[in-house]
Amino acid sequence: MLALTLDNCCIIDVLEDSPGRPHVEALVAAHREGRASVYIVTSTASELLRDRTTRENFSGFLDVLRKAGIDDLPQLPTPAILDFSYLDHCVLASDAMSSLVDEIRAILFGRNEVTYASDPVKWRNHTCDVLAIWAHISAGNEIFVTTDRNFRRATKLPRLVALGANTILTPAAAATRLPVRA
Repeated sequence: MLALTLDNCCIIDVLEDSPGRPHVEALVAAHREGRASVYIVTSTASELLRDRTTRENFSGFLDVLRKAGIDDLPQLPTPAILDFSYLDHCVLASDAMSSLVDEIRAILFGRNEVTYASDPVKWRNHTCDVLAIWAHISAGNEIFVTTDRNFRRATKLPRLVALGANTILTPAAAATRLPVRA
């Protein structure tokens, strides 16, 4: 069965009724009909809110998923990071997991990437992106669904695919890959 990972942009598409919404909803419908498996990444709960704050607990993220009508989708955990992850929604990282996180960060943001100390806002945003694709690769899913162009840049996409990202598509392109209804 086709397995897809939605990044935070897809949740925003649904919440803000943006042009990608019908395509994300088609992916979710395929999941509910048993034609695909569609996953949410738990580290998405750590994304910055519009007021540049973070959620105090994971239940706030579950409220967002309920509001978007996608709280029934299975969740992929990511490695635990102090002051970032929510307990019971992350995993302790092995050396191999940490190495993959570092490789992805280098591909997406370069070796001289910002640190939490130098720019905590940018670091959080970058870390959410890194962990989203990490969860996708670690789960062995076929399609990572995002509107974020950084994942699809010609200098980055082949390297992410080589790490196991398989295919990275927009919601509209991903919806065209769904198996037809029986």
